[in-house]
Amino acid sequence: MLLVKTLVISLICRRLRLEFNQNRCDYYTEIDAAYLHGLDSKEEYSYDDDREDAVDNLNNIFKKQITVKNFHDEITNVEQDSWNILMLPIEVINKIFSYLTFTDFGNLSRSCRSFQDYCYDPLWFKEFDLQPYWQKVDKFNLQCLSERCRSTEKLRLSWCGSSDTLSSLDFSSFLQTISGKLRCLYLSCCRFVDQNALILITKVCPQLEELDLSSCIDIPSETFDELAKLTNLKRLNLYRTQITENNFEKIARSCTELMHINLGGCFQCTNFDEAMKYLEYCPNLVSLDLWRAKSLTPNGIDSIYKNCPNLEEIDLGWCNNVTIHGWLRLLVTHCQKIKKIFLTALRTVSDDDLIAIFENCTFLEQLDILGNSNISKKSADT
Repeated sequence: MLLVKTLVISLICRRLRLEFNQNRCDYYTEIDAAYLHGLDSKEEYSYDDDREDAVDNLNNIFKKQITVKNFHDEITNVEQDSWNILMLPIEVINKIFSYLTFTDFGNLSRSCRSFQDYCYDPLWFKEFDLQPYWQKVDKFNLQCLSERCRSTEKLRLSWCGSSDTLSSLDFSSFLQTISGKLRCLYLSCCRFVDQNALILITKVCPQLEELDLSSCIDIPSETFDELAKLTNLKRLNLYRTQITENNFEKIARSCTELMHINLGGCFQCTNFDEAMKYLEYCPNLVSLDLWRAKSLTPNGIDSIYKNCPNLEEIDLGWCNNVTIHGWLRLLVTHCQKIKKIFLTALRTVSDDDLIAIFENCTFLEQLDILGNSNISKKSADT
Protein backbone atom coordinates (compact mmCIF):
# COMPACT_ATOMS: atom_id res chain seq x y z
CA MET A 1 0.00 0.00 0.00
CA LEU A 2 1.36 3.38 -1.00
CA LEU A 3 0.85 6.27 1.33
CA VAL A 4 1.89 9.68 0.07
CA LYS A 5 1.92 12.78 2.22
CA THR A 6 2.87 16.15 0.86
CA LEU A 7 4.58 18.88 2.82
CA VAL A 8 4.83 22.30 1.19
CA ILE A 9 7.60 24.60 2.39
CA SER A 10 7.35 28.25 1.41
CA LEU A 11 10.79 29.18 2.68
CA ILE A 12 13.96 29.18 0.62
CA CYS A 13 16.37 26.66 2.17
CA ARG A 14 19.49 24.71 1.29
CA ARG A 15 19.07 21.82 3.72
CA LEU A 16 15.98 19.89 4.77
CA ARG A 17 15.92 17.61 7.77
CA LEU A 18 13.06 15.21 8.53
CA GLU A 19 12.54 14.02 12.09
CA PHE A 20 9.83 11.63 13.30
CA ASN A 21 8.55 11.54 16.86
CA GLN A 22 7.39 8.00 17.66
CA ASN A 23 6.61 8.53 21.32
CA ARG A 24 2.86 8.39 20.67
CA CYS A 25 2.92 5.70 17.99
CA ASP A 26 2.12 2.02 18.49
CA TYR A 27 4.13 1.08 15.43
CA TYR A 28 7.57 1.54 13.95
CA THR A 29 7.80 4.24 11.32
CA GLU A 30 9.43 3.09 8.10
CA ILE A 31 10.27 5.41 5.23
CA ASP A 32 10.92 3.84 1.82
CA ALA A 33 11.59 7.06 -0.03
CA ALA A 34 11.36 10.84 0.17
CA TYR A 35 10.70 12.68 -3.08
CA LEU A 36 11.84 16.30 -3.09
CA HIS A 37 10.53 18.55 -5.82
CA GLY A 38 11.31 22.22 -6.06
CA LEU A 39 11.91 25.14 -8.36
CA ASP A 40 14.54 27.79 -8.62
CA SER A 41 13.84 30.69 -6.25
CA LYS A 42 13.65 33.13 -9.17
CA GLU A 43 10.76 31.31 -10.80
CA GLU A 44 7.15 31.99 -9.92
CA TYR A 45 4.94 29.01 -9.25
CA SER A 46 1.78 27.90 -7.49
CA TYR A 47 2.16 25.81 -4.37
CA ASP A 48 -1.04 23.92 -5.21
CA ASP A 49 0.26 22.95 -8.64
CA ASP A 50 3.58 21.99 -7.12
CA ARG A 51 1.87 19.68 -4.62
CA GLU A 52 -0.12 17.89 -7.33
CA ASP A 53 2.93 17.43 -9.54
CA ALA A 54 4.95 15.98 -6.67
CA VAL A 55 2.25 13.43 -5.80
CA ASP A 56 1.77 12.39 -9.42
CA ASN A 57 5.50 11.95 -10.02
CA LEU A 58 5.97 9.91 -6.86
CA ASN A 59 3.02 7.65 -7.65
CA ASN A 60 4.38 7.03 -11.12
CA ILE A 61 7.73 5.94 -9.71
CA PHE A 62 6.26 3.46 -7.22
CA LYS A 63 3.90 1.92 -9.77
CA LYS A 64 6.88 0.69 -11.79
CA GLN A 65 9.04 -2.29 -10.97
CA ILE A 66 12.06 -1.07 -9.07
CA THR A 67 15.13 -1.92 -11.13
CA VAL A 68 18.37 -0.19 -11.81
CA LYS A 69 17.17 0.75 -15.29
CA ASN A 70 13.89 2.24 -14.01
CA PHE A 71 15.73 4.09 -11.31
CA HIS A 72 18.11 5.56 -13.87
CA ASP A 73 15.21 6.57 -16.13
CA GLU A 74 13.53 8.47 -13.33
CA ILE A 75 16.58 10.58 -12.47
CA THR A 76 17.61 11.56 -15.99
CA ASN A 77 16.08 14.99 -15.43
CA VAL A 78 17.80 15.44 -12.08
CA GLU A 79 21.32 16.73 -11.65
CA GLN A 80 23.72 13.79 -11.63
CA ASP A 81 25.73 15.18 -8.69
CA SER A 82 22.68 15.10 -6.44
CA TRP A 83 22.73 11.29 -6.55
CA ASN A 84 26.44 10.87 -5.82
CA ILE A 85 26.96 8.43 -2.95
CA LEU A 86 29.93 10.47 -1.77
CA MET A 87 27.50 13.25 -0.86
CA LEU A 88 26.35 11.11 2.04
CA PRO A 89 27.61 12.15 5.49
CA ILE A 90 31.14 10.89 6.09
CA GLU A 91 29.91 8.82 9.06
CA VAL A 92 27.51 6.93 6.79
CA ILE A 93 30.18 6.28 4.15
CA ASN A 94 32.62 5.06 6.79
CA LYS A 95 29.99 2.71 8.17
CA ILE A 96 29.34 1.24 4.71
CA PHE A 97 33.04 0.83 3.99
CA SER A 98 33.68 -0.79 7.38
CA TYR A 99 31.96 -3.95 6.13
CA LEU A 100 34.33 -4.35 3.17
CA THR A 101 37.20 -6.82 3.11
CA PHE A 102 40.67 -5.97 1.88
CA THR A 103 39.96 -7.48 -1.54
CA ASP A 104 36.70 -5.51 -1.72
CA PHE A 105 38.69 -2.32 -1.31
CA GLY A 106 40.89 -3.31 -4.22
CA ASN A 107 37.91 -3.94 -6.48
CA LEU A 108 36.10 -0.80 -5.39
CA SER A 109 39.14 1.41 -5.98
CA ARG A 110 39.03 0.45 -9.67
CA SER A 111 35.40 1.49 -10.15
CA CYS A 112 35.89 5.26 -10.35
CA ARG A 113 38.33 8.01 -9.42
CA SER A 114 36.33 9.16 -6.39
CA PHE A 115 36.27 5.67 -4.89
CA GLN A 116 39.95 5.23 -5.66
CA ASP A 117 40.79 8.35 -3.66
CA TYR A 118 38.59 7.23 -0.83
CA CYS A 119 39.96 3.67 -0.76
CA TYR A 120 43.50 5.07 -0.58
CA ASP A 121 42.64 7.14 2.47
CA PRO A 122 45.20 6.27 5.22
CA LEU A 123 42.27 6.02 7.64
CA TRP A 124 41.54 2.50 6.37
CA PHE A 125 45.10 1.33 7.00
CA LYS A 126 45.63 2.42 10.60
CA GLU A 127 45.00 -1.20 11.60
CA PHE A 128 46.05 -3.46 8.75
CA ASP A 129 45.82 -7.26 8.78
CA LEU A 130 47.39 -9.29 5.97
CA GLN A 131 47.32 -12.62 7.79
CA PRO A 132 44.11 -13.84 6.05
CA TYR A 133 45.94 -13.43 2.72
CA TRP A 134 49.26 -14.92 3.85
CA GLN A 135 49.54 -17.30 0.88
CA LYS A 136 49.22 -14.41 -1.63
CA VAL A 137 51.46 -11.74 -0.11
CA ASP A 138 54.68 -11.14 -2.00
CA LYS A 139 57.22 -8.39 -2.71
CA PHE A 140 54.99 -6.70 -5.28
CA ASN A 141 52.05 -6.50 -2.83
CA LEU A 142 54.17 -4.80 -0.18
CA GLN A 143 55.53 -2.30 -2.68
CA CYS A 144 51.99 -1.35 -3.73
CA LEU A 145 50.84 -1.03 -0.12
CA SER A 146 53.75 1.02 1.14
CA GLU A 147 52.18 4.35 0.15
CA ARG A 148 48.88 3.51 1.82
CA CYS A 149 50.42 2.34 5.09
CA ARG A 150 52.36 5.45 6.03
CA SER A 151 49.92 6.09 8.90
CA THR A 152 49.61 2.46 9.98
CA GLU A 153 49.72 1.94 13.73
CA LYS A 154 48.91 -1.77 13.89
CA LEU A 155 50.29 -4.22 11.30
CA ARG A 156 49.83 -7.99 11.15
CA LEU A 157 51.99 -9.98 8.72
CA SER A 158 51.76 -13.31 10.55
CA TRP A 159 52.32 -16.41 8.39
CA CYS A 160 53.27 -14.28 5.36
CA GLY A 161 56.26 -15.32 3.27
CA SER A 162 56.09 -18.98 4.29
CA SER A 163 56.65 -20.10 0.67
CA ASP A 164 59.70 -17.87 0.19
CA THR A 165 57.54 -15.20 -1.42
CA LEU A 166 59.13 -12.58 0.84
CA SER A 167 62.75 -12.02 1.76
CA SER A 168 64.29 -10.16 4.67
CA LEU A 169 65.25 -7.39 2.26
CA ASP A 170 61.68 -7.07 0.95
CA PHE A 171 60.34 -6.75 4.47
CA SER A 172 63.04 -4.27 5.48
CA SER A 173 62.29 -1.98 2.53
CA PHE A 174 58.58 -2.05 3.34
CA LEU A 175 59.13 -1.42 7.06
CA GLN A 176 61.38 1.58 6.47
CA THR A 177 58.60 3.20 4.44
CA ILE A 178 55.71 2.68 6.90
CA SER A 179 57.40 2.60 10.30
CA GLY A 180 56.71 6.20 11.38
CA LYS A 181 53.63 5.61 13.54
CA LEU A 182 53.82 1.85 14.06
CA ARG A 183 52.83 0.74 17.58
CA CYS A 184 51.91 -2.93 17.12
CA LEU A 185 53.73 -5.43 14.89
CA TYR A 186 52.76 -9.10 14.57
CA LEU A 187 55.17 -11.41 12.71
CA SER A 188 54.27 -14.89 13.91
CA CYS A 189 55.78 -17.71 11.82
CA CYS A 190 57.47 -15.30 9.40
CA ARG A 191 60.55 -16.99 7.96
CA PHE A 192 61.86 -13.72 6.53
CA VAL A 193 62.44 -12.34 10.05
CA ASP A 194 66.13 -12.92 10.67
CA GLN A 195 68.95 -11.11 12.43
CA ASN A 196 68.97 -8.14 10.05
CA ALA A 197 65.18 -7.78 10.16
CA LEU A 198 65.10 -7.73 13.96
CA ILE A 199 67.88 -5.13 14.15
CA LEU A 200 65.95 -2.95 11.71
CA ILE A 201 62.74 -3.30 13.73
CA THR A 202 64.44 -1.99 16.86
CA LYS A 203 66.03 0.83 14.86
CA VAL A 204 63.07 2.23 12.89
CA CYS A 205 60.22 1.34 15.29
CA PRO A 206 61.40 2.65 18.67
CA GLN A 207 57.81 3.35 19.81
CA LEU A 208 56.60 -0.25 19.48
CA GLU A 209 54.28 -1.33 22.28
CA GLU A 210 53.39 -4.83 21.03
CA LEU A 211 55.68 -7.24 19.20
CA ASP A 212 54.91 -10.83 18.20
CA LEU A 213 57.91 -12.90 17.08
CA SER A 214 56.44 -16.29 17.94
CA SER A 215 57.93 -19.19 15.95
CA CYS A 216 60.47 -16.91 14.23
CA ILE A 217 63.09 -19.63 14.52
CA ASP A 218 65.70 -18.03 12.26
CA ILE A 219 66.62 -15.29 14.73
CA PRO A 220 69.89 -16.23 16.50
CA SER A 221 70.00 -16.01 20.28
CA GLU A 222 72.50 -13.16 20.49
CA THR A 223 70.25 -10.89 18.41
CA PHE A 224 67.47 -10.85 21.03
CA ASP A 225 69.56 -8.42 23.08
CA GLU A 226 68.44 -5.79 20.54
CA LEU A 227 64.90 -5.94 21.97
CA ALA A 228 66.15 -4.10 25.04
CA LYS A 229 66.06 -0.93 22.91
CA LEU A 230 62.26 -1.09 22.69
CA THR A 231 61.66 0.46 26.08
CA ASN A 232 57.95 1.10 25.44
CA LEU A 233 57.08 -2.56 24.98
CA LYS A 234 54.00 -3.75 26.83
CA ARG A 235 53.38 -7.07 25.06
CA LEU A 236 56.14 -9.41 23.90
CA ASN A 237 55.54 -12.83 22.37
CA LEU A 238 58.70 -14.92 22.02
CA TYR A 239 57.04 -18.33 21.89
CA ARG A 240 59.27 -21.01 20.38
CA THR A 241 62.23 -18.76 19.69
CA GLN A 242 65.93 -19.11 20.58
CA ILE A 243 65.93 -16.59 23.42
CA THR A 244 68.03 -17.43 26.49
CA GLU A 245 67.83 -16.39 30.12
CA ASN A 246 70.68 -13.93 29.54
CA ASN A 247 68.75 -12.26 26.72
CA PHE A 248 65.67 -12.06 28.91
CA GLU A 249 67.61 -10.38 31.69
CA LYS A 250 68.61 -7.49 29.41
CA ILE A 251 65.08 -7.17 28.04
CA ALA A 252 63.42 -7.19 31.47
CA ARG A 253 65.84 -4.63 32.90
CA SER A 254 65.17 -2.22 30.05
CA CYS A 255 61.50 -2.85 29.14
CA THR A 256 59.98 -2.16 32.54
CA GLU A 257 56.51 -1.45 31.09
CA LEU A 258 56.00 -5.06 30.03
CA MET A 259 52.56 -6.41 30.91
CA HIS A 260 52.34 -9.57 28.76
CA ILE A 261 55.22 -12.02 28.22
CA ASN A 262 55.18 -15.32 26.34
CA LEU A 263 58.22 -17.58 26.76
CA GLY A 264 56.47 -20.84 25.98
CA GLY A 265 58.50 -23.49 24.17
CA CYS A 266 61.77 -21.53 24.44
CA PHE A 267 64.08 -24.52 24.82
CA GLN A 268 67.28 -22.47 24.50
CA CYS A 269 66.38 -20.99 27.89
CA THR A 270 67.92 -23.70 30.08
CA ASN A 271 67.43 -22.00 33.46
CA PHE A 272 63.93 -20.59 33.85
CA ASP A 273 64.40 -20.17 37.60
CA GLU A 274 67.13 -17.65 36.85
CA ALA A 275 65.00 -15.93 34.22
CA MET A 276 62.06 -15.54 36.62
CA LYS A 277 64.23 -13.53 39.03
CA TYR A 278 64.31 -10.69 36.51
CA LEU A 279 60.55 -10.28 36.72
CA GLU A 280 61.26 -7.89 39.57
CA TYR A 281 61.85 -5.29 36.85
CA CYS A 282 58.34 -5.89 35.43
CA PRO A 283 56.02 -5.06 38.35
CA ASN A 284 53.03 -4.47 36.05
CA LEU A 285 53.02 -7.98 34.59
CA VAL A 286 49.49 -9.24 33.87
CA SER A 287 50.02 -12.43 31.85
CA LEU A 288 52.88 -14.92 31.72
CA ASP A 289 53.12 -17.96 29.42
CA LEU A 290 55.72 -20.57 30.42
CA TRP A 291 54.31 -23.56 28.51
CA ARG A 292 56.81 -26.43 28.52
CA ALA A 293 59.36 -24.52 30.59
CA LYS A 294 61.10 -27.76 31.54
CA SER A 295 63.75 -26.16 33.73
CA LEU A 296 61.19 -24.31 35.89
CA THR A 297 61.05 -25.50 39.52
CA PRO A 298 59.22 -24.30 42.64
CA ASN A 299 62.07 -21.80 43.12
CA GLY A 300 61.05 -20.07 39.91
CA ILE A 301 57.41 -20.09 41.07
CA ASP A 302 58.52 -18.26 44.22
CA SER A 303 60.04 -15.50 42.10
CA ILE A 304 56.82 -15.21 40.09
CA TYR A 305 54.40 -14.66 42.97
CA LYS A 306 56.81 -12.41 44.86
CA ASN A 307 57.43 -10.11 41.88
CA CYS A 308 54.03 -10.22 40.12
CA PRO A 309 51.19 -9.51 42.57
CA ASN A 310 48.92 -8.25 39.75
CA LEU A 311 49.17 -11.41 37.68
CA GLU A 312 45.88 -12.32 35.98
CA GLU A 313 46.87 -15.11 33.61
CA ILE A 314 49.54 -17.80 33.80
CA ASP A 315 50.26 -20.92 31.73
CA LEU A 316 52.34 -23.60 33.46
CA GLY A 317 51.30 -26.49 31.24
CA TRP A 318 53.81 -29.34 30.97
CA CYS A 319 56.25 -27.74 33.43
CA ASN A 320 57.11 -31.20 34.70
CA ASN A 321 59.87 -30.19 37.13
CA VAL A 322 57.46 -28.32 39.39
CA THR A 323 57.11 -31.36 41.63
CA ILE A 324 57.00 -30.17 45.25
CA HIS A 325 53.52 -30.14 46.79
CA GLY A 326 52.21 -26.81 48.04
CA TRP A 327 53.71 -24.48 45.40
CA LEU A 328 50.34 -23.88 43.76
CA ARG A 329 48.73 -22.85 47.06
CA LEU A 330 51.47 -20.24 47.57
CA LEU A 331 50.99 -18.92 44.04
CA VAL A 332 47.22 -18.40 44.28
CA THR A 333 47.48 -17.02 47.80
CA HIS A 334 49.81 -14.22 46.70
CA CYS A 335 48.26 -13.66 43.25
CA GLN A 336 44.56 -13.48 44.01
CA LYS A 337 43.73 -11.49 40.86
CA ILE A 338 44.25 -14.53 38.65
CA LYS A 339 41.51 -15.00 36.05
CA LYS A 340 43.07 -17.75 33.93
CA ILE A 341 45.37 -20.52 35.05
CA PHE A 342 46.57 -23.41 32.87
CA LEU A 343 47.92 -26.49 34.68
CA THR A 344 47.95 -29.02 31.85
CA ALA A 345 49.61 -32.36 32.70
CA LEU A 346 51.02 -31.25 36.07
CA ARG A 347 50.94 -34.55 37.95
CA THR A 348 51.51 -33.01 41.38
CA VAL A 349 48.31 -30.94 41.38
CA SER A 350 45.95 -32.41 44.00
CA ASP A 351 42.52 -31.84 45.47
CA ASP A 352 44.01 -29.52 48.10
CA ASP A 353 45.49 -27.34 45.35
CA LEU A 354 42.15 -27.16 43.58
CA ILE A 355 40.42 -26.10 46.79
CA ALA A 356 43.09 -23.41 47.33
CA ILE A 357 42.35 -22.03 43.86
CA PHE A 358 38.62 -21.80 44.56
CA GLU A 359 39.21 -20.17 47.95
CA ASN A 360 41.63 -17.49 46.75
CA CYS A 361 40.93 -16.80 43.06
CA THR A 362 37.53 -15.15 43.27
CA PHE A 363 37.97 -13.64 39.77
CA LEU A 364 38.70 -17.00 38.14
CA GLU A 365 37.27 -17.35 34.61
CA GLN A 366 39.21 -20.26 33.12
CA LEU A 367 40.95 -23.28 34.65
CA ASP A 368 42.76 -26.01 32.70
CA ILE A 369 43.50 -29.19 34.66
CA LEU A 370 43.68 -31.56 31.69
CA GLY A 371 45.80 -34.63 32.42
CA ASN A 372 45.87 -34.17 36.23
CA SER A 373 44.91 -37.65 37.38
CA ASN A 374 45.38 -36.84 41.09
CA ILE A 375 42.28 -34.63 41.14
CA SER A 376 39.16 -36.50 42.14
CA LYS A 377 35.76 -36.07 40.55
CA LYS A 378 34.31 -34.98 43.90
CA SER A 379 36.83 -32.15 44.24
CA ALA A 380 36.28 -30.98 40.66
CA ASP A 381 32.49 -30.93 41.11
CA THR A 382 32.89 -28.82 44.23
